[in-house]
Amino acid sequence: QIAYTLASQMACGSSFTVSSGSVASITVTRALDVLTFTSCVVTITATDGGTNSLASSVNVSIRVMDGDNHEAIFSMTTYNASVAENSSNGTLTITVVATDLDTGTAGTVRYSIIGGSGLSVFGINSMTGMIFTNSPLDRELVANYTLLVTAYNPDSNRFPPARASISIDISNVNDHGPIFSRPVYTAMLTS
Repeated sequence: QIAYTLASQMACGSSFTVSSGSVASITVTRALDVLTFTSCVVTITATDGGTNSLASSVNVSIRVMDGDNHEAIFSMTTYNASVAENSSNGTLTITVVATDLDTGTAGTVRYSIIGGSGLSVFGINSMTGMIFTNSPLDRELVANYTLLVTAYNPDSNRFPPARASISIDISNVNDHGPIFSRPVYTAMLTS
């Protein structure tokens, strides 16, 4: 019969055990976090049950993959911005920022506009969070728009999307010159 033991767990922080049997099985003894360590080496020693016991050791490299264990979080839950009413389509208005502490694809953040009075008036770059004008603006018709934006991990639905609201004021531009109420005025003067 062969007995297996862990001879060392370099940089693993006592995170593993090994069980004896016909095959050595490495078991995780506590939750792993890729922020603590991304890889480590455990040394397993196999010892036979003979009178003059013989032993052999092998190093096993373990790589910790990041799971989706953090949700996306906006840097602010309410954003305020303004854009001139004469802005052309595609004008950058504001950039929203969300982070996810996971690494790799588990930490990917994507953005979308899901509601608000400006839903059809503004667009968002789903990868960068940059919000831009999507149609003509006229402060005399609408002076303020609201947006509801989400940030989420596209590869996981473990956490609900983070939400942020945006208030966008349309700033006035002198785009309407004075207009006379009549095309011709007549005045009579006496001398």
